[in-house]
Amino acid sequence: MRNTETQRHKDTKKAGIKGRLCRLSSCLCVFVSLCFQPPTVLRGQASPAGNIENGKKAFRAHGCVSCHSYSGQGGAGARLAQNPITFQAFVNYVRRPKGTMPPFGNQVSDTELRDIYAYLKSVPPSPDPKSIPLLNQIN
Repeated sequence: MRNTETQRHKDTKKAGIKGRLCRLSSCLCVFVSLCFQPPTVLRGQASPAGNIENGKKAFRAHGCVSCHSYSGQGGAGARLAQNPITFQAFVNYVRRPKGTMPPFGNQVSDTELRDIYAYLKSVPPSPDPKSIPLLNQIN
């Protein structure tokens, strides 16, 4: 009887190890296949094409400038320009914000959101303060 129980315990242990190895190899296969995907697949959805000039107008028309400034550099609201947020995350936040920003729901159309996103992405980064001569004169 003892030998049978010992053998059963060994078989169960082997099955457990085989199961873990199988799960580990499955996870490894998924990880490796993701690593060798084209970059657009890893980053998710590419930025949609939008009209920069219309986005600038919509950004002002919907009052975004009140909190985010005219170029999206921030103020009372978050800095939006040069922010690496994805388009889908941008849309989700505008529709259902988590902070103090008022929800816009469907007040801003999908086309306007694409345009606003294109506008924000077009804003050049702020210059390095060290490259501004007047700021270098301040002690």
